[in-house]
Amino acid sequence: TVAPNTSGTASYITYNTTSGNQLSTISTGALTIGAGTSSSAINYIEKSSGSALAIGATTVPGYILLDNTYGCTGASCTPASGYLNAATITTSNTTTTSGVLVAGALSAGTYVTLNGATAGTNASNAGVQLGANISSSTLISGQGVNITAATGLYGDGIMMRTSAGAAASVTITSGTAALVGGDVNFLANAVNSGWIALYGYMTGNISITTYGANINLGTSLAPLAGGNAIYANSGNLFGTLRATTVGAGSGNINIYGLSTISGGNSAFGGTITADSAVTIYAKNSASTSTVSALATNAVITSNNSSATITGINQGTGTSGMAVTATGLITGNSIAVTGTSVAAATVVSLGAMTINACSAGVACNSNNISVTGN
Repeated sequence: TVAPNTSGTASYITYNTTSGNQLSTISTGALTIGAGTSSSAINYIEKSSGSALAIGATTVPGYILLDNTYGCTGASCTPASGYLNAATITTSNTTTTSGVLVAGALSAGTYVTLNGATAGTNASNAGVQLGANISSSTLISGQGVNITAATGLYGDGIMMRTSAGAAASVTITSGTAALVGGDVNFLANAVNSGWIALYGYMTGNISITTYGANINLGTSLAPLAGGNAIYANSGNLFGTLRATTVGAGSGNINIYGLSTISGGNSAFGGTITADSAVTIYAKNSASTSTVSALATNAVITSNNSSATITGINQGTGTSGMAVTATGLITGNSIAVTGTSVAAATVVSLGAMTINACSAGVACNSNNISVTGN
């Protein structure tokens, strides 16, 4: 039990084995903040040089940081975060279990950051394994959730799976209806392993809500990358993705996936709703690709802006479609673009609906564009 912090200065609970190696261990129990209200932050930190980190249910009036990507080269060097990445991970410097495991619900007054690396032995290991819910900006506005994962020869990037090995339904929330949150950012690289960048183990799934902030699953320069970029064994990978505007704040949803094997793609269902724009981009770079680069039955809605969907398939076979989107797509404007080397059908869509004209929305800006080439 930790007493509330009323000192006027942030305090820290830190577990640090960065001077060790991938075999080092950190063992923690339940963390409880004593009765009363903290007027200053209490921050929680676990960091290591390649060894596995796990955290149970934790609530603090500050930030939560778990990072097992520390490392360095040379005698007497100083370990630095991010040293362990897709290019440097080996079984001799990184755990073969999940790098970071969220075993209990996390709630931070400010932000949550999880940086995980694994040299896992199979697809049941991940850089970051999410087995419970996460909340940020419960006390201070503008603080988000940042998750970065990397794999070596085996393992997934970010995986929804409980500590007991069952499928996990995970909810991430940043902010509240009355308090602007921060962006929720996912980055994952599982290219070397050929496994999955964002993975719903069995029926595992994830729901994300941001208030006055964005949801960014990959970026244009660093997409979620793996043999499969986005995938669930069964059911919809996404429960609900919801980005709202609070005041003048953001409210965009961006999803970027890069798949690198013949049967790999960005495949997901669920409900995706943004008060601002929705952007979805999926590419398969394998010349042997045999499936649609983007395969979704999600219901996709932009309440006040555009829905832009792009698929690129570099497979030379006739079955390598670019975009398959069978769910309803709604927006002020909708643009779907598919590029495929040799597919007989490039783009396959379900229903699309344009939002009704309203104040601040010019009717001549409302259009649907579908391009396949």
